Amino acid sequence: MTRLRNVYCKLETDFQSSKKGLSELADQCDELKKGREESDEREEALAELKSIEQKYNVLKDEMGQYADNDPAAFEKTS
Repeated sequence: MTRLRNVYCKLETDFQSSKKGLSELADQCDELKKGREESDEREEALAELKSIEQKYNVLKDEMGQYADNDPAAFEKTS
């Protein structure tokens, strides 16, 4: 009987600890959401960021095409 009680107490402790962790994570999530409320300004900023990221990726790919013609890299191999 004491073994069952010990198991029960351990499970109860684990449960309480998990509830506390969940509460802390929910609070942290709420804190991280501050300043990220949906607004037209935020939507515009996110759209602009996405556009800039796409341009960056296109330019990065384009630079990769010229990597074989890089004089500094060519000198290193010679």
